[in-house]
Amino acid sequence: MASRQVRPEADLWVGIDAGVEDEMTFAWITIEHKQIRGESRSASIMLPEQILFSIQQGRKLGDVMANIKHNEGAIGFFTNGLLSRTSVDQQALILALAHIQHEIYKELKVLHDS
Repeated sequence: MASRQVRPEADLWVGIDAGVEDEMTFAWITIEHKQIRGESRSASIMLPEQILFSIQQGRKLGDVMANIKHNEGAIGFFTNGLLSRTSVDQQALILALAHIQHEIYKELKVLHDS
């Protein structure tokens, strides 16, 4: 269920979803505020062949990574803790938020709606 449906009175609605495309994993971040929507994609990392094979067989990345039992997801595991899911998502979150916070995006929306 979308966060906007659960809390319609909120000021912001945020969605974070992991993805796999080709050989890479990443996260999509979406933020909505009134009629403005910001989206960003996190940094990505190539997945090892054995994990890609499991995904190609229909398993989800989260299920495959659960077997590894690493708290910071694939990013934390494959970078030996130098990066974490949180640190990578934080950058994407800030970038998605720029569409809502920065004046230039508001000005462009007004021009687009005209």
